[in-house]
Amino acid sequence: MDLVNLAHGSLYMMGAYFAADLCGVDGNFVIGVLLALGARCRSASPWNSSPLRHLYGRDHLDQVLATFG
Repeated sequence: MDLVNLAHGSLYMMGAYFAADLCGVDGNFVIGVLLALGARCRSASPWNSSPLRHLYGRDHLDQVLATFG
């Protein structure tokens, strides 16, 4: 993709939060993780389509500053 993204840690954190929350509600680890995967994909789609799309052609320093912040 040629995009420097430093927000991976926060994206993983959101997925882990969704998994822990959904495992606590259902009590089943596998179903909770699968539901968390779907929830994380739905929450990541708007982030990728709107703000990051403007950064694809920019300098790498702009990408680092935008995704780090």
